[in-house]
Amino acid sequence: MPRKNRELYQGAIYHVFDRGVAKQPVFHDDKDREKFLEIFEELCFAYNFVLHAFCLMGNHYHILLQTYEANMPEIMQRVLCKYAKHFNIKYSRVGYVFQDRYDDRNVYTEDYFATLFRYFALNPVEPDKEIEAQDYIWSSYHDYYYGKQRYSFLNKDLFSYLFEKYKMNKTDVYNYVSCNEADLALNYQFDSSYFRIKDQQKIPVLIDNKNRFLLIIEKLDSLNLKGHQRKRIIVYLMKKFTTVADKVIAKIAGYSSYKTLSRIYKKLKLGLSTDIELTDIVTGLVSKIKKDDTRDLHF
Repeated sequence: MPRKNRELYQGAIYHVFDRGVAKQPVFHDDKDREKFLEIFEELCFAYNFVLHAFCLMGNHYHILLQTYEANMPEIMQRVLCKYAKHFNIKYSRVGYVFQDRYDDRNVYTEDYFATLFRYFALNPVEPDKEIEAQDYIWSSYHDYYYGKQRYSFLNKDLFSYLFEKYKMNKTDVYNYVSCNEADLALNYQFDSSYFRIKDQQKIPVLIDNKNRFLLIIEKLDSLNLKGHQRKRIIVYLMKKFTTVADKVIAKIAGYSSYKTLSRIYKKLKLGLSTDIELTDIVTGLVSKIKKDDTRDLHF
């Protein structure tokens, strides 16, 4: 049976999930889970997305992803390819890590959105394991419950808006997550009418790649950096915060070949741990870029 075509549009929200090939683990230890989330952290600005929720188990994961551009397939392809490469190298294996293509569902209703919040939170809770949902650190519910912000890709605004709309405080949200199915249907009624995120303008405002490219140049020009240092920092910022093609970056930076850009990027990234002056320059630029590159939601 053919897959239903997904809808791609600015502001779209997706429940994305997948498991290991032949139901094998995709996360053997906490370092693997850290790496998976680290990849999302690395790519969230360049590919213009946030996660509203996530849960990483042993042989599968769930994420609630919102895109600012119609680019969900590109995001997931990049994330899963990078993680599979890491996984195969670490465990000296070859072949597929994940089973088939990931599954995804468009999220159109408040009811489904809230249901996923609860489902993600309860996923790690099993009868034979004495763990509270909020204490499983590989779930975003841990961040929501304890008021943490461990990852820049995690955006809590839309859930906060939803729960505030129904006058639910922290205790109410905890009761919603932990209640049984009978009480759930009786006490919690979120809007289940069909709605489009884009029609209600619940779209995060984030500068697009073209304008971020110009923003980087503007901030860099304000420092009057010269020569090799300027060229290297252009490469680093463009590759970190945009999806602009290497050929374009090389032309702007003044390199004759784009084939060396990955090496330049990795070398400068490594230098940030040892060169205090370089670190101060790059950190200051990143701060200025992010200040003008917002992730606020419209309601």
